[in-house]
Amino acid sequence: DVMRAEWDNLILLDALRVDVCREHAPDGWTVETVQSPATHSWSHMTQCYAGRELHDTVMVSANPFVNDLPPATFHAVHYVQHDDGSVPRPEAVTEVAQDVVASHPSKRIIIHYMQPHAPYLHRQDPYPRFPFDHARRTGDLDALRTAYVQNYRLVQSSVLELLPRLAGRTVVTADHGEALGESYRGVRRFEHGHAIPEVYRVPWVEFMNGERRAITAEAPLPRTAIDEHHRQQQLAALGYRS
Repeated sequence: DVMRAEWDNLILLDALRVDVCREHAPDGWTVETVQSPATHSWSHMTQCYAGRELHDTVMVSANPFVNDLPPATFHAVHYVQHDDGSVPRPEAVTEVAQDVVASHPSKRIIIHYMQPHAPYLHRQDPYPRFPFDHARRTGDLDALRTAYVQNYRLVQSSVLELLPRLAGRTVVTADHGEALGESYRGVRRFEHGHAIPEVYRVPWVEFMNGERRAITAEAPLPRTAIDEHHRQQQLAALGYRS
């Protein structure tokens, strides 16, 4: 139960595998392994947030499913979206997060980046932005993993930029992992939603920066209106809508 853990800032990377996080960990990172309660984002949100009054917490999220949670779940929600419906780059999430941290010094902060979840923003031909179909057709798992790692390194750069600006105890983890062609019972598994270790196991990295913050709960703030058309476009860009 991530909300019962001790942290002031929680950085969630969407679909991050623990082995990739550990393999590419910067100096000073101690990467533990924990079990996620879910195999996809919406299940993680419903199990960790839904039905609770988390009024001591502010959510910054590029994941469009956050808008399906009850309005009074958090003290405030800052949904990061692009006007063209594309998936926000990690730099955009970091920029919003810095403003939110400055304006809510007495709140726990959740910062949910969409990467390394596809589409892969570091795409280079011949690897498509959604390389899973390519891997299914060709069996080229090395190309798939390379594209996935590139997308992770992209968001990792933003996380490293943000960490020094977060006071107190910060945790970097994931809502779920990702399957990159592992074979179970003779069937290769791709993406998430599968009840396999590569999806359930996620990283847990803790950092301390100065003193813990004094956290207080306050009544929820009104949510900013969102453009539903752009949200549906973003869901399509993430592969959730056709």
